Amino acid sequence: MTFRNTIHAPSPQLWWGGQRHDAASNYDLTDPATGKVFASVPEATVEQAAESACAAAAAFPDWAATPVSERAALLERVADLVDARRAEFTELVAAETGVARHRADTLQVAEAPYRLRRFAELGRSTTAEALAPARGLAGEVAGKPIGVAALITPYNIPLVSLAGKIAPALVTGNTVVVKPAVQSPLAASLLVRLFEEAGCPPGVVNLITAADAAPSRALVAAREVDMISFTGSSAVGIDIARTAAGSLKRLLLELGGKGSAVVLDDVDVDAAIAGLMVTFTRMSGQICTAPSRLLIHRSRYDEVVERVSAAADRLVVGPPDVHTTEVGPVISAAHRDRVLGMVDRAIADGAKRTTSAAAVEEPGCYVRPTLLADCDPSSAIMQEEVFGPVVAATPFDTEDEAVAIANGTRYGLADYVWTADFGRGRALARRLRCGTVGLNTVSRHPDAAFGGTGLSGIGREGGRHSLAAYTEAHSISWAAS
Repeated sequence: MTFRNTIHAPSPQLWWGGQRHDAASNYDLTDPATGKVFASVPEATVEQAAESACAAAAAFPDWAATPVSERAALLERVADLVDARRAEFTELVAAETGVARHRADTLQVAEAPYRLRRFAELGRSTTAEALAPARGLAGEVAGKPIGVAALITPYNIPLVSLAGKIAPALVTGNTVVVKPAVQSPLAASLLVRLFEEAGCPPGVVNLITAADAAPSRALVAAREVDMISFTGSSAVGIDIARTAAGSLKRLLLELGGKGSAVVLDDVDVDAAIAGLMVTFTRMSGQICTAPSRLLIHRSRYDEVVERVSAAADRLVVGPPDVHTTEVGPVISAAHRDRVLGMVDRAIADGAKRTTSAAAVEEPGCYVRPTLLADCDPSSAIMQEEVFGPVVAATPFDTEDEAVAIANGTRYGLADYVWTADFGRGRALARRLRCGTVGLNTVSRHPDAAFGGTGLSGIGREGGRHSLAAYTEAHSISWAAS
């Protein structure tokens, strides 16, 4: 493999109240492709986290009173700035996450300005709901901003996740404190700087970074913070919910997943395989919506397993800046070792690896695309989120059995159904206990509700569902004339 020697990474800066703030110390950022330190990131203190929340609270009344047309226009100006710096954002996302550069560009950097503009459009078109006269009364229900929203983003999709949070939060009149993931703060920090460049009023958008968990907990617990929007692991989501419970803060939690792809006997195998391969290639399997459990009708089981395994072995594993790379590294050496450990445990439990060896004997944090066949539905590999380029497969005989296996985890984020019969697939999809289902697709309508059940989270994002997530329903009633 050929590895890059240098990465040009800007130094993030703490930012709140319209001013930059110094940190007493920094933490190192490691390139997952090489294991080498390539950036230094400010380590905010608990006190600074509290200060950022106070700055957001002070800015809230004026921002909430700002016409929605002006709030939307800000988002559109920032979208233009992101477009103008697309190459820089692509380099940052690829560097800090390890995702192949071309995928960083198309899946994240191109998507971020779309989300900013889409929520600007939705915000402008939102009106109060007029209530039909009843019992001599008329009325209306409108959404009012909640207040200060703490936006805590994941390491795998640092830019697009923040765009999908900050846009609906701001257009509905909230102010925000951004806390990027420890491993990937660079693109998020640059996006916050672009809000300043676009003329965002002081205190509306604020930023802290930290490797220690204490500042994040302080932000969640801060009296000035009214809402927590978090995307990440279920364990951290549970910790946030516990911390926020004392003051009953609004929670929007998009957590882990253990998605199933149900492959029926009448399937178009070529189409199904093309979709299933995203588990390996999209962020190296580090995506909560991945169809990481493959449930295949027994009559097609051997064929699908053989063809997915062969396709997986053909994928090119390598560093993000090599144009042929399809699967980059996972985020860290510790996570690589966790993924490989789960593969070894699955094999010890009776699963059969049908792809090449999972480990990669190269510098960096690599895991080869791995398919494990004949997995027991109750085994750890079928029940626990791996968050890597690993798929666990098992056969089924009836649709009832497939539904039972798919619904037999504590997660419920995204499932998939592959069939030549649309009506049959739609009926089966409605039986799956999850937030969203892809029917012969791994894509999701941009305005569809997105979120999960169980350990997959609380609340829904996407389109107008995001606007609702960042607002409180406010009713006014009056005597009907």
